[in-house]
Amino acid sequence: MDHLGLPWDEAVLRHAEYQHALFDHPYGHPAAESAGKPLHSGRLGRYAEDLTRAQIAEFERIAGSELARLGYLSAPTSTVEA
Repeated sequence: MDHLGLPWDEAVLRHAEYQHALFDHPYGHPAAESAGKPLHSGRLGRYAEDLTRAQIAEFERIAGSELARLGYLSAPTSTVEA
């Protein structure tokens, strides 16, 4: 949460234990159902199954420096040719 200028709080990982405004007024919000569920890490890397190598390379070309800055890339951006 450093990039937001906020201190870390373990409660972030337990968000499903807290009441959310989305519960009271979901108005069809796509996150309304998932807001009340614990974090799910079982599909980490799913993008690699859903996107082609060319799509991943293009996304990394466009957003790579920001992804790296936020800790989403552990290696330099891909140079995959499609």
